[in-house]
Amino acid sequence: MENSEVLRQHEAHKARRARMGMSVAGRASNVYADVERMLADKRRLAREEAQRKADAEQAKRAAMDALEEKLRQMSASEINVVGTAVARFADQPAQQSEIIVGNPKPTMHRIALDILRIYPGVTIEDIKGDVRRRCIVKARRHVIAAIRLYRPDLSLPAIGRFVQKDHTTCLYAVRRFAQDRLGIE
Repeated sequence: MENSEVLRQHEAHKARRARMGMSVAGRASNVYADVERMLADKRRLAREEAQRKADAEQAKRAAMDALEEKLRQMSASEINVVGTAVARFADQPAQQSEIIVGNPKPTMHRIALDILRIYPGVTIEDIKGDVRRRCIVKARRHVIAAIRLYRPDLSLPAIGRFVQKDHTTCLYAVRRFAQDRLGIE
């Protein structure tokens, strides 16, 4: 190729780029600007995701605090009417729960027995066992929540040793009992 031919091709190529709105320097700066825009978008999305996670975690903590407070308020009155529930399930005369009447620190066994009067046919051995029938699981959750309510001095591992379950199971049982009572999914 001659120099004039190369020069003509080069001029034609520059004209095409000019029609498309690009210059040689502009093309490099456009690529750089695109990369910067993509990186800025990526950083913005990461910040938004982190904010969404933080908001969700804060809402979850607030909901759990509200549930635990509601459990403290509701369960005392609910457990106080155990006699009514016993009368309904067992056709016995209503009597007030022994937990409430003059016993500042009832034993875990006493609390469990008192709560299990609501659940006919469920024994302490069932609560401590591995059976996962719905009636037994609900009774187990109720017992664990009542122990947690009436004996806040006991740790979850201590309650777990009593019911022969892990402490995380006890934590889940307390939270789930509160959710079931409040009708929250």
